[in-house]
Amino acid sequence: MSKNNKKAYVIPKGAGQTKNLGEGLRAKEEQISTHFKKNTYFDYQPELCKDYYETGYCGYGDNCKFIHDRSLTKSSLTLEREFDERQKRDAEKSVQEISKKDDVMKKQKIEDGAEEAQKKVCPKCKKEYDEERTIMVMKCGHYICCDCCIGTKKCPLCDKPTTGVFNKLKKRCEK
Repeated sequence: MSKNNKKAYVIPKGAGQTKNLGEGLRAKEEQISTHFKKNTYFDYQPELCKDYYETGYCGYGDNCKFIHDRSLTKSSLTLEREFDERQKRDAEKSVQEISKKDDVMKKQKIEDGAEEAQKKVCPKCKKEYDEERTIMVMKCGHYICCDCCIGTKKCPLCDKPTTGVFNKLKKRCEK
């Protein structure tokens, strides 16, 4: 056979043709797909670094796995108003707690004073309390007998105004 009688093989395009790239290097031609799926992920709720968001500093620095972004911060006026409202609420709560404690202490003082009141004498008439005399409690927490409380405008011990308010001692200790 001679060299001129070689059969030419026709290889259809895209059927794994190879290109000669030079000295023994060959690369396979691949068809590029015209259809592709593009995946896009939108993070609508990104995890923000709380420390960086609130203070502008994060201890982890660039190694923090959360996003360091302060663009969502509120204006200084809004922050001031919220801070003032929080301070007012905290102050009101503390005042309420203190007044509750004072009320409890007054009640305990009145109950504890029942024993003392029976042993003591009336500060106005200097007579001992007995079963005939009803013990009255003034607004200031001091005790006075029923007969002496009529017409009394001030406490004989602390000089605080009574404004005409007297309560009957509820608990009376037995001897």
